[in-house]
Amino acid sequence: MHHWYTRDAWSFIATEGASAFQPPWRVGILARQARGRPGCNRELGNVIAQFRGRVESVERELIPRMFLARIKSLDGVYEVEMDIHRDLVVYEPGTEVEVTVSRELPAYKDGEDLVGRGTVVSMKDEGGRKAVLISLGGLLFILRSSKELDVKPTEKLYVKVSKL
Repeated sequence: MHHWYTRDAWSFIATEGASAFQPPWRVGILARQARGRPGCNRELGNVIAQFRGRVESVERELIPRMFLARIKSLDGVYEVEMDIHRDLVVYEPGTEVEVTVSRELPAYKDGEDLVGRGTVVSMKDEGGRKAVLISLGGLLFILRSSKELDVKPTEKLYVKVSKL
């Protein structure tokens, strides 16, 4: 068993069978931390946003092995821009996904879903749309919505993206 610790967005995380070089935001590792812990709601309590969407585009960034994915909800209410490292997961354009942003750890499929705990870094109004920037251990996740988003600066939130 390997133990990971970083100061900013992550608390103590234990992973089983991980190599010594895996980053702490590895796909699906947070469930092991949550099992049996009070306060970890597996039923999606305190959900900020949850929607089905489609990956509109995936573009290479200047940083090697980094991609920018753009996701739009099927109903047009939400848009997401997120950094993805090639070693985590890269979604193909046209892939249908479910995105969840919540205050508590959402239920997920270990090894399949992208799950991370991050900090709200910035909030702003962009011409009538609300935008929230969340840092997931340095990977950026921007959620835009035509609806009001109930978040506070420096609040800790969980982000889950899963293929449908």
